[in-house]
Amino acid sequence: YQHTYYVDGPITAEDAYFGAAWHSVVVLGLGAGGKGYSALDVTSAAVASDADAQAKVLWEFTSGSVGAANLGYGYSRASVVRLNNNQWAAVVGNGYLSTTEVASLLILDIQTGSVIREIVVPDAAANGLSSPTLIDTNADFKADLAYAGDLNGNVWKFDLSSTSPGSWDATLLFQTDNASGTRQPITTAPVVGLHPDQGYMVYVGTGRLLSSTDALDKTQQAVYGLWDNDWVSGLPINPALLVTQQLRKATHASAGTVRTATAYSPDWTVHRGWKMPAEVVGATSLDQGERVVQDLVLRDKRVQFMLINPTLPTGDNWYIQLNADTGGAPTKIILDVTDDFVLNLADNADGNGDLVVEDVPEDRVVGQYQSFGLASQPVIGKTGALTSAALINHLQAINPADGSDPTDPGLLGGHFDLDTSHDIFPFAGELTFPDGTPVCDGNGLPLGCAAIDTDAHEHQWDDQFDATTIDYFNVLGSPFDVDDSQNGVTNRKTKFLISVGNTALSPGGVLEINGASISVGDYRAVEKRYLAGALLPGEEFPVYQMDPTSPAEAAAGVKRLTSFKLSFDAFAILSGDLMPTQTSCVKGNVAGALGEYRNGALLVQALAVDPNNQTFVYNAATDTYVGSQSSVHATNGHATAGLEWESTVFWHWDGPCYGEPEFDQVFNDCVILQIITCTQEIKSEEAEEKAKDKKKDEDDDDDPWVPDPGDPPPVPVDPDQTISSTAIADDNDTGRLFWTELLPLN
Repeated sequence: YQHTYYVDGPITAEDAYFGAAWHSVVVLGLGAGGKGYSALDVTSAAVASDADAQAKVLWEFTSGSVGAANLGYGYSRASVVRLNNNQWAAVVGNGYLSTTEVASLLILDIQTGSVIREIVVPDAAANGLSSPTLIDTNADFKADLAYAGDLNGNVWKFDLSSTSPGSWDATLLFQTDNASGTRQPITTAPVVGLHPDQGYMVYVGTGRLLSSTDALDKTQQAVYGLWDNDWVSGLPINPALLVTQQLRKATHASAGTVRTATAYSPDWTVHRGWKMPAEVVGATSLDQGERVVQDLVLRDKRVQFMLINPTLPTGDNWYIQLNADTGGAPTKIILDVTDDFVLNLADNADGNGDLVVEDVPEDRVVGQYQSFGLASQPVIGKTGALTSAALINHLQAINPADGSDPTDPGLLGGHFDLDTSHDIFPFAGELTFPDGTPVCDGNGLPLGCAAIDTDAHEHQWDDQFDATTIDYFNVLGSPFDVDDSQNGVTNRKTKFLISVGNTALSPGGVLEINGASISVGDYRAVEKRYLAGALLPGEEFPVYQMDPTSPAEAAAGVKRLTSFKLSFDAFAILSGDLMPTQTSCVKGNVAGALGEYRNGALLVQALAVDPNNQTFVYNAATDTYVGSQSSVHATNGHATAGLEWESTVFWHWDGPCYGEPEFDQVFNDCVILQIITCTQEIKSEEAEEKAKDKKKDEDDDDDPWVPDPGDPPPVPVDPDQTISSTAIADDNDTGRLFWTELLPLN
């Protein structure tokens, strides 16, 4: 699916005076729909005829217009203002991906759309100006200054105070910079407020989400508070003169993971502002990639914004509020974390790590998780003398509809269990000793083979570690890494291939082998062609070993295994891309009801391979290759050849085991109708902990799932938008200098 954009840009509605009369004007950009802006006269909303509708179009400013050589895609939000030469204008950034790749401020006559002045900034390479913010510095209802950022991370100050447009110019106020020295793009409008001493504070957030590559970018972004005091020297502001704050993860007693901030204070005799990296201290890959792509809000002496993370399959959203003067912790409790409509100590968390929750700045919560999907800029309205509500629009791809905590870690709508093994026993009747005696006859000979479990079982693996990717070189919670000298492929010169099974039942898995990714289904298809000796032209299916390869081994096509991972989209359970079953059906070494290996759980194996004699057995029932036991210890039936190591992954649900008669009906009810309640285990947390104490991660609830007559009816999935509200403190004026405060003269 390739989306076609049309009129996709922001819309500004404002009053303007021209033609000896007041008019209500709408200015809009095409956004991703094209390079251009247009204006409508909507003083009267009534439309008497087609000609009347056409007459409401004041102008269109597009790539073919006079003065539009630097025009890019119309992402900029227009400011409709009166200028110091007494003309009324629409002021916009030139946008992105112009043919000249420059950044410029376009000042267009509000009546005709003609260019009054274009100010091109000096940084012209691969650039584009974002939305400007205009302010009136002397209360004469005319715009005197404009601030705007660009794709190259510059913050520009435009002086529009002269009555002569030819005297208007641009000054570089600041250049963003992350820890690695990379510029941070600015795609939102700055917000401007008063500095506590004199001059202005200019607040900008960094980050972009304009292309598919942006959605994968984990470059650290930031929010800045910059002091503009008409500096005659020292511009652009040196980043070393900014106080750097830090976001921290903390655990609230009832609300789970929250965010707090450091509380360093700027010394305004030295400092020129502050910086808050958009990344928590000790961030893992799951926390990296957060950015600002919606305008900041300045209210109650706090900079408020949404941090979104599109690098996660589900998206993540954190509502953050920082002290506007310092960029750090607030001067009071600001978030009703407990949802009891009271702002008190119960809303704090241990942010400074002293194991005590007090009413100190670093224990005050500054960030709340909102939802997966995409959350909007907060719209704030007063609800009481000292409180406001931040209204936040959530666009969610899928609603789990399960009543659970929206911060459900790992896969949404349930969890998966992970087994890893190096001691694998054959099925009953599969192998015999040299004298013909069955190694396992299904009745416990010689060591109860039918009851042998997998070596390591981790219950709720994705929930425990809040992860959707398994790194088989470092399996969290398990000692059985594939490269382990005792529990993995023990002989590092052993040649093996990586095999997958039951992929049709769990098509959502993605393998990453030595940095290259492929879906388990596609990988399985290549594997089958390899085993049949029918690889396609240019196709390869490598044989691996753990040690570095010799020249002869490399020439024979052997590769060293250096990276091995299995990942899932966070929606894999909700999408039916991970097959459900019960722990007891997978762990025991007994064929399933349909003869399938490991009850149909998604299977990953390292199979020892002799180029002259593939040593594995094909199970036609489930289209799975199982490592054969070509040499067997007569004393214990342990397979020492063929299968070197394996892992199984399955969605652990309360329904029947795969292949049992009622499986299909329950599975259809759960997955197709999205009755996610049936995926949740019914045991209490206390009972589960006792079971874990008795036998680590064991779950022995084998009863088929039966719906409770008292359960509510299924909730259908609705991809529509929802609106939530968060109670916040508010006992001051906004403090922001809005361009909408440039009111017309009566």
